[in-house]
Amino acid sequence: MDPFFLHEEPDKEEGKSSAEEKKKGKKEKKQTAKGKRKQKEQEEKQQAAVEDEEEDEVQEEAHEGENEEDEGEGDEKQAKPGRKSRKNKPIEMSSKVPVSRFRQIVPPSRPKPRDPRFEETAGPYSEHIFKATYKFLEEQKKQEEAELRAELARTRNEDRKAEIRRVLDAYRQEALQRERRNRLHELRAQWRKQQKKRAKAAGKELSVTPFLKKEEEQKLMLAERFLELKKSGKLSEVMAKKRKKNAAKDHRWMPYQE
Repeated sequence: MDPFFLHEEPDKEEGKSSAEEKKKGKKEKKQTAKGKRKQKEQEEKQQAAVEDEEEDEVQEEAHEGENEEDEGEGDEKQAKPGRKSRKNKPIEMSSKVPVSRFRQIVPPSRPKPRDPRFEETAGPYSEHIFKATYKFLEEQKKQEEAELRAELARTRNEDRKAEIRRVLDAYRQEALQRERRNRLHELRAQWRKQQKKRAKAAGKELSVTPFLKKEEEQKLMLAERFLELKKSGKLSEVMAKKRKKNAAKDHRWMPYQE
């Protein structure tokens, strides 16, 4: 065998062994570095846990001392700004919030809306005086209604016609409600007069103005409407419609027969 090869083989083996030793050394260094990091992290965690426990103990002692002071002195002491010593206490505003230099010392004089109907200077409310004072509004509405009817007769725009009809319907509904209120007012006045006459005939004096209940008002209104329909001759027609409507309602609850 050639002596050259005999000399080469030990050199290769030595190189391999040195490379392996270097790799092992690097691995050992890495492992030691990782171990040191883990150990350091564990120590930091333990130290933080110990600090948290100490802080909790300090806070508990402070809370206990505050509770004892609050029990003896009441709620004179307040919590620190931005913190709550107890859950039932409010949080104070922080002093770090800037305060405006411009402050409102004198409140500005703003005009207040006034309604003479609800002011003491206008005196107590009287429905009769109120109607007499604002009676001109009814005449003005009648004049406007006549003008709208004349405009409806001569206009050709369908949109304008629909708008005029809507306004006229509103006027008509308002007039019906006004007539109903006036008639109800008259019925109340008549009923009170009757009550006073009966009390006078019985030898009694009414210390309080008699009050008419809503049920009795409805009965009086129905009787008044019945008399009006009877005078106009429309009573039979209205009663027929009423009976037909009631029969249709009752028919829904009748059992079905084939």
